[in-house]
Order: sequence, then C-alpha cells, then structure tokens
Amino acid sequence: MTQEEAAMVEEMKQIVGGDCFGPVPEETIAAAEQELGLPLPRSYRAFLRHFGAAIIGGYEIQGLPNTRNTDEEMAFWSHVVDTSRIMWDGYGGNGMPRHLVYVTDDGGGTQYYLDTSRMDDAGECPVVAFGNVKEQGGVKASNFFEFMKQLDAEDQRYQEWKSVHGEPKPEGYD
Repeated sequence: MTQEEAAMVEEMKQIVGGDCFGPVPEETIAAAEQELGLPLPRSYRAFLRHFGAAIIGGYEIQGLPNTRNTDEEMAFWSHVVDTSRIMWDGYGGNGMPRHLVYVTDDGGGTQYYLDTSRMDDAGECPVVAFGNVKEQGGVKASNFFEFMKQLDAEDQRYQEWKSVHGEPKPEGYD
C-alpha cells in the first residue's frame, strides 16, 4: 500500500467508524470486476479491501458482503454486482447504461453511480447522480473517496442542526 493510499484509508476509517461489513480479499474484488465486466476505481477498491460495505451518514454503500441479493434469506448488506445488474436491467428493459456501477441512493429517488466510462489516469472516476436531480448523470463528486467525504460532511451538518433544533418530527405528530 502506498503512503497516499494509507492516508486515504486512515481518513476512510474516521468516516466509516465501525458500521461496516469487514475487509474483502483482493481475489473477491477481482472476481466482482470480472462479473461486472468493468474495472472499479482505486478509492472504491481500497474501501472494499478495508470495509467491504458500510453505512455512512445513513447511506448504505454497496459492497462485497459474503451474501448475495439473490440469496433466499434477505441479506443485511447489498452486493454491488447484483444491485448494478438490477439497475442495468431496469424495469421493462429501460435500465441504466452498463458502464455505471451502483453505489447507493438517498431514499428519496436519487441514485449514485461510479461512472467507469470516465476513468482517469489515476484510476479514478466520478460519482454521478440519476433520478430526482436536475441534471441526469451530473457529477456529485470527482471520485468515490470525495463522495464519502461529502456524505460525512452532510451528516455532520445534520447532526449539528439536530443538536440545536432537536429531532425533526413529521407534520401532525406531537
């Protein structure tokens, strides 16, 4: 591991905390790339190697748990290969382009993907948004690591707001 990657992983540890599946071996990551038919970006590969899958600021970050979305028993962690394939197939065959790897969604209709068609020389690609956004495919973050930092910053702002204003309550609930 390079010094740069070690520093990135240390920062990832601060963001993820303990809410993760656990480390994934390189062979499993390579097998996922083979199944997808796509390379995964450097920062996402580091995330998978050290965390496997995680919850960051309420977002489930897809990964490579030891269960599949197709298993009989419902898995706690979602498998990035299975979910990407579901999104590619779509409903009625109107799915997402096959160069997009599903990462997470916001629970409100916006999905985030790794756009592997835009891989740069450093082995990174942007995270793009589809769904409930003005610009379909617009860049949310320049790479996966930056996306993680954005989710963490959004969660910190929410936690600060909540400490001042209290827990938000749906209208009509007292």
